[in-house]
Amino acid sequence: MHPVGQILLVTDGVGYVQEKGKPKRVVRKGDVVVFPPNVSHWHGASADSAFVQIAITGREKGETIWQEIVTDEEYRQ
Repeated sequence: MHPVGQILLVTDGVGYVQEKGKPKRVVRKGDVVVFPPNVSHWHGASADSAFVQIAITGREKGETIWQEIVTDEEYRQ
């Protein structure tokens, strides 16, 4: 989670993003993802492709709050 939210700019490859309680989404080069403040989420490469991203996160309201590790089951869903 990020107290001021986070913006992802996907610059290459194929990846996954998921907000807690919502379905996992596939993202591709050119996509922009905006996570609202204090929303638990994860993002990473797909199972068969590299994933390059620029993550923009402010710290003026606090640092990133790391949560539980994404399980293999959650990743594969």
